[in-house]
Order: sequence, then C-alpha cells, then structure tokens
Amino acid sequence: MLMTLTPSQKFIARIMRRIHAIWFVKRALPVLLLEIAAIGLCVAQFAQHVHVASVFRNIAASGTQPMPLMQFMFDAFLATDYLVEGVVAGAIVAAVLFVRSTSTSIRKVRTPVTVTARNFSATSRVTLP
Repeated sequence: MLMTLTPSQKFIARIMRRIHAIWFVKRALPVLLLEIAAIGLCVAQFAQHVHVASVFRNIAASGTQPMPLMQFMFDAFLATDYLVEGVVAGAIVAAVLFVRSTSTSIRKVRTPVTVTARNFSATSRVTLP
C-alpha cells in the first residue's frame, strides 16, 4: 500500500536527507578520503620500487599454466625487498578497509527513513524511499 506524504512528512523527509548528508560529510567522508590517500601512497611507493614492465615480461616467460604462474608470482613476491612486501600488504589492508567503510556508509545513507506523524486522533507511519 503506497501512502502519499503530507506536507509535514515531506518537510521531515527533507530534513532527514539533510541530516544524512551532514553526517556523511562530517563522519564518513574524512575516513574515506584518508583511506584513498593511504591507497594512493602505497601505489606511489609500489611504482617507485617495482618496474611493472619487467614483472609482466617475466610473467609471460613463466608460461600460461595456472599453477606455475601462481608459483612464480609467490616466489617473485618473496624475493622482493621487505619494503615492497610491506607496501603491497598495506595497500591490500587499505583497500579492504576502504571497501568495508564505503559499503557501511552507503548502507547507512540508503536505509529508509521512517517518519511518524502524530495528531490527536491517530498515529500514521510512512517509510520514505
């Protein structure tokens, strides 16, 4: 059953959207920007220390079978400097945290808002999109 919104319910819905936008800008956006900066820093460090063209050239020389390819990638990763291993691990952790916080923020913003309008005779509940 689709209910039409009264002007006061539309007003409350507009206020709730603004509250959600302010929450996003104050709470979620700084965290997301920090995680994006961390991922960018890891990618920049990775680019400085790893010659990607050589890695792809060596991957192509290792063959097309999945197991030897995975073994080559694992051995190549372990043969790198500790700094590169740390940067790769940091980028993976930052990416996982970024995906988690982004999905949490989107879920919080997209949850429907329930508006309860009370008058003297009855109470009506309307869920806003």
